[in-house]
Amino acid sequence: MMSKRILQAILAVIGLIAIITGALGIVAGMTTDLGDFYGVSVSPSIEGNIILDSNLRYFSGVWLGLGLILFWMIPSIERQKLVFRLMAIMIFIGGVGRVISILSFGVPSPVFIVFVLLELLFPVLIIWQNKISQS
Repeated sequence: MMSKRILQAILAVIGLIAIITGALGIVAGMTTDLGDFYGVSVSPSIEGNIILDSNLRYFSGVWLGLGLILFWMIPSIERQKLVFRLMAIMIFIGGVGRVISILSFGVPSPVFIVFVLLELLFPVLIIWQNKISQS
């Protein structure tokens, strides 16, 4: 039971991070303040920035949705095997994408390193959730 509560708490923290950062990305996009956070200089007159802003807002929406689904799953995490695994695999693949970016372009700010570590640890959460669902 304690193991289930700890997993639920971890998922709540991750879900809250996803909801907050997803909502921020949708609302702010690549505006100056958020652009500074991401370490980029943004000018709406450059076509690549328009596409970057559109993709940031889209994937922020996906991230927000994942956070909401995590919160929906928390109370019955032991019964949400398929949905949890699918979400965890999606988040893990996103983390792999961030690793490829790091290898291609360099190391981002420490906040993003934390995101990468969280995303790459999702297979461990799958194993943990599986043990809880079997007990």
